[in-house]
Amino acid sequence: MNEQRLHYVALSKEAFAGFVQVKQAVAASENIDHVMIALLELRVSLVNGCSYCVHSHSEELKKLSMPDRFIQEVAAWQCSRQFSEEQRAALNWADSLTNISQTHVPDEDFASVKAFYSDVQISDMTMIISNMNAMNRVAIAMRR
Repeated sequence: MNEQRLHYVALSKEAFAGFVQVKQAVAASENIDHVMIALLELRVSLVNGCSYCVHSHSEELKKLSMPDRFIQEVAAWQCSRQFSEEQRAALNWADSLTNISQTHVPDEDFASVKAFYSDVQISDMTMIISNMNAMNRVAIAMRR
């Protein structure tokens, strides 16, 4: 295991607080429920390979009373029966945005999420996904 390179939370306290504020703002708006926020954050962290964040968001889902099987199958959501069509659309949106250099977020991915969510919900989900991608990159780079 590698040691943490820099203690970025302390070194960039105000900038890091911005990441936290994004999540708090979306959670406070109540457009997206807390399970969906944690689900999206877990999926993004799994795709990016951020073990610290995978653990953190798995624990968050447990605290929200989500069953272990649900949490475990986020890694293989495409072939799991644990997720509703709405959740599957959101997870696909998370994958498409996280892999943006390959996907370029095609219209069919937007249409899929648009079938279940309002414009403000899609915008909020996009903020959560983008924020988590940024946080993953910082955590991975600094070996958190």
